Amino acid sequence: MEVSILNSKVLSLVLLFGIGLIGIVYYLSSNSLMGLASSSSGEMGAGYFPRLLALILIALTILSIIQTILEKESRKIDLGNWKMVVATIILSPIYIFLWVNVGYFYIITFIFLFGLIYIFQ
Repeated sequence: MEVSILNSKVLSLVLLFGIGLIGIVYYLSSNSLMGLASSSSGEMGAGYFPRLLALILIALTILSIIQTILEKESRKIDLGNWKMVVATIILSPIYIFLWVNVGYFYIITFIFLFGLIYIFQ
């Protein structure tokens, strides 16, 4: 199966929805910082700035989704080495998981980089 051509509009929408989900998760996780605020309601607490950033990210993502949908033309994207991209996307979370749970940062990083260099040759 050869996947060589991808629609830029579809790819942009998928990435924008992913960024929007990151903004929503960031906003929800900033709710835990609201408990660190002082009891007086007139002061800004620790969660004010992260919530503001999350709202700006979500608003700009929605605006970009609307612009992408209203865009008339769509370019084709050639993914010549898509297997390498998929391999990198699969190996990166495995690397992070091993780093967090096993430790040995230098050894795991060496193996990860050696594997990527071997794949990309």
